[in-house]
Amino acid sequence: MVGRMPLALPSLERAHVDLLLSGHRHVRHTHLLPVREAAAPRSLLVLLAGTACSRRHRGEANSYNLVTGGRESLTVTVREWTGERFVAGVTRGYLRREGRWEEESPPPPETPRA
Repeated sequence: MVGRMPLALPSLERAHVDLLLSGHRHVRHTHLLPVREAAAPRSLLVLLAGTACSRRHRGEANSYNLVTGGRESLTVTVREWTGERFVAGVTRGYLRREGRWEEESPPPPETPRA
């Protein structure tokens, strides 16, 4: 979805999609994309999950996203594999104001793992 997002974005805009869950890229990431609609500017929150059970790590531990919340607020916690179990990693919060998702307060930068 990431590489072909420009092709899909017009359809997502017309359908008023504001949250897109994606995975299978073996990396985790979050994007806030502006949606250019004449009536009112909106945004699309794109959550890319890591992979929970693959040996292709691409420099990251196996992980999945735990998404909680509702229509106006979401919390996304990355659950990371330690070799024995999944534990809570980085948590991000999002609020929807006037059709636009905003990150509550960006987390501190991740420290590289040894």
